[in-house]
Amino acid sequence: MASLGDRFIAFVLDTLALFGVFTIVDAWVFMRWGTVDGTELKLTSASLLIAGILNAVILFGYGWLLETGFGATLGKAMVGIRVVRTTHRN
Repeated sequence: MASLGDRFIAFVLDTLALFGVFTIVDAWVFMRWGTVDGTELKLTSASLLIAGILNAVILFGYGWLLETGFGATLGKAMVGIRVVRTTHRN
């Protein structure tokens, strides 16, 4: 069993990793589907919708794929926490 402190540290590390990915993805989406007016980048409804959908897919994929495939997210792996099954499938 992992302590609350270890879980919090893993959460912070995962949040920082996801924030970095979201920043890069959002910047790309806003430059691709936003409009440029002089020196201003104006966000369109399409760019906000696409960014929101991509962020949701990344968030879901990050947690689900890493925990089911490897037993831990990046933050959990750095702290030494693993997700394990406590019951057997029939």
